[in-house]
Amino acid sequence: MKVYGLVGRSGSGKSYHALDIARDLDVTCILDDGLLIFNGGIAAGFSAKFEPNRIAAVRRAVFHDALHRAQVQHVLQQIDPAACLILGTSRNMVLQICQALGLSSMQVSWLEFEDLVSLESIQYASSKRNQGMHSVPVRQTQIKGSGPLVSYMERMLHKLRVPVSGTVSETTPIVVRPIFASGSVFISKRAVRQCIELFMRHDTQNLRLKSLHLSADDAKFQLLVHAKWQPDIRAAALQVHQRLATYLRESLGLPYPHIDIQIVSLDPPESR
Repeated sequence: MKVYGLVGRSGSGKSYHALDIARDLDVTCILDDGLLIFNGGIAAGFSAKFEPNRIAAVRRAVFHDALHRAQVQHVLQQIDPAACLILGTSRNMVLQICQALGLSSMQVSWLEFEDLVSLESIQYASSKRNQGMHSVPVRQTQIKGSGPLVSYMERMLHKLRVPVSGTVSETTPIVVRPIFASGSVFISKRAVRQCIELFMRHDTQNLRLKSLHLSADDAKFQLLVHAKWQPDIRAAALQVHQRLATYLRESLGLPYPHIDIQIVSLDPPESR
């Protein structure tokens, strides 16, 4: 697979012009802000535009999360495009994405965005960014609204979309106002800890939380628990694991929580 690296500063309009640039290069695959875009539509991934803050958005854009990375890798292998256009704010960012997705970084063809568009276009893009507007290189015609056949990501883009005036062409991208552009919600480590403790206290009767360890980035959770004796302790712990993962995703907005439950003590079975 041939790799093109499109490099330009944040807010310069890379995403807005990506479809045009990809068309000129005869490239059907684009990687931008955590999304894999194929033939102008979303093929896989999770957009950094939906993250609650800018730090999380950067991590999403470079495929830091293992499950997100594996999903995009799998679909990329299935598509097997002849070439791919990767957008980044620096060469180092593009190389990070290549490394994360297992793409060759030895023969990247570099494109400097400022050499491809006019200064007026860059200034216009910067003014829109100052208004909180961001582009996603997905065709306007690919977003059809809500419905059973429309993906979750497309529905989210539909909700965040900013109407665009004028003629819409095949390479007119979606313009959105990301969640983090309107401020952010920060959930402290203490609050996350308290939520997990309350969940374990009220949701399960067979496991009692003894200690809880959170990683520095609040993405990994290690629970040391005491268990009541039952015929299949492992199955009971797996059920708690699944319910806790659902709770963290739906209540705290953590898309891929890594949960490790360790049973460190056990009530003996009751004698008959």
